[in-house]
Amino acid sequence: MLRQIERILKLDMLLRSGQRKTAASLAEALEVSKLPDTRAMRRVRALSQSLADPEDS
Repeated sequence: MLRQIERILKLDMLLRSGQRKTAASLAEALEVSKLPDTRAMRRVRALSQSLADPEDS
């Protein structure tokens, strides 16, 4: 049972890490492309911050 919990926690950590990297990459791509829609940028930044903060989950 303990081993299963450890595996689940490891998978959770890996998923969160991947989500943060994906959100950061998306935010960087949008900044580089200089899209005029600032609302989209605010959404991406909010998503990136929420994924980066594990206490919000």
